[in-house]
Amino acid sequence: MSMSLAGSRIEPRHDRASGSASVVIVRASARQSPAGGRAIMSKPARQALVLWMVGLGLAIAVLFGVLGPPRSSDGAGEALGRLLALTGCAALASWLLARNREPEWTWLRFGLVYAAAIVVIAVISSFGRASAAEPWPFSISFPAGWSVARLEGVSSAAEDLDRGVRTRGRRDDEAGTVILEIGCTTLVEGKSIDIAGEMDDVIEATDSAFEAQGIVSESARPVVEKHAGLGWRIAETTSRNAAGTQVRRTLAMSRNAHCLLVATMVGTPRAHDLQRGTFRAVLDSLVDRRN
Repeated sequence: MSMSLAGSRIEPRHDRASGSASVVIVRASARQSPAGGRAIMSKPARQALVLWMVGLGLAIAVLFGVLGPPRSSDGAGEALGRLLALTGCAALASWLLARNREPEWTWLRFGLVYAAAIVVIAVISSFGRASAAEPWPFSISFPAGWSVARLEGVSSAAEDLDRGVRTRGRRDDEAGTVILEIGCTTLVEGKSIDIAGEMDDVIEATDSAFEAQGIVSESARPVVEKHAGLGWRIAETTSRNAAGTQVRRTLAMSRNAHCLLVATMVGTPRAHDLQRGTFRAVLDSLVDRRN
């Protein structure tokens, strides 16, 4: 017969050799259920599962609520998969650290370790992606006074995000705003490119889009210039709306072994004209980083 007392049990013991009797207090295991059997899930396992779900929910809320939803379903799936793996790996690592610790970790301590594990795993995975990623296919140099950004996709349209990359420079001064952008559209192996035809198509499509908005465009005859060892086809276009507001654009196209290169510079006529030399200097600075 045994009795239970404050989480422990009292058991009588009888020594047959000496004929003496004694009472032994046996402390109940902290990881047993009240009925005396083992708990279905240990406390560290419960902590890991709960914090995994909480961490995943918070990460999704930040992704969609603060940063905005991804631009495509594929992007959303990839983002959710990375968050699921990140939060799950952090929960597993925290459980492995806590499972055999005595006394058992409090929820606060487990949560702090879990948060630290998320940071460490995120940093390690970001380094891994950076080292595995392809290098930017080209480099260009802007003069002082320009803000420069590297952007994925040959344009901001969802269908163009996987077709290449672009580098954008922007300058704001008393003359106005000028934006200069060079993009690399990845070439399909074995496919020939007609630069003149491509440029005519781009100019025609742009002029048609402007015309639909009541904007009239006048394009100068394209010229061919050599920059950075490549032949560039360059044309200027001036667009004017009904109120007389003008925008001037320079379009240049070329190609190297890997990319269809498209350069554009857009601004008010005065600001644009002041940066004509910069446009050609940027083209001269282009370096193919895949060779």
